[in-house]
Amino acid sequence: MKTLAGKVAIIEGGGGPIGRAVALALAARGASVVVCGPEERALGETVGEIAYGGGKARHVVGDLAAATARAAEVFGPVDVAIATRADCTLPDVARTVVVAATATPAGKTNAVVPGPDVDPDDVAELVAFVCAARMKGRRIALDT
Repeated sequence: MKTLAGKVAIIEGGGGPIGRAVALALAARGASVVVCGPEERALGETVGEIAYGGGKARHVVGDLAAATARAAEVFGPVDVAIATRADCTLPDVARTVVVAATATPAGKTNAVVPGPDVDPDDVAELVAFVCAARMKGRRIALDT
């Protein structure tokens, strides 16, 4: 079931293991995905895996603001913004939520920030559940 069909998601840190797992999980559920981060090769690999699975994805070497602009240009307004960097701090979380909220209709942003030492697939499943259509309209911050 494509519970996220028609949704647009940005994953900051989408080239890392957690970000990649989250991106794949959201794409498998129908979301169009934009991954961003500092490493073009890793981001490209994530996009390649999504495309191989039949999903839609793009990558941006840069931060969430750059990815938000690219996502809107290619797929439309952003519904979900997720930060998965291991070094993410509270100001990063606030920046993620603020940037995503200013780029989307009010109340349609889910921000998820996992901590260190977690299984990427566990985080991906949790994120996909939280972002499912039945949870639409909630802003959720998660620290594992």
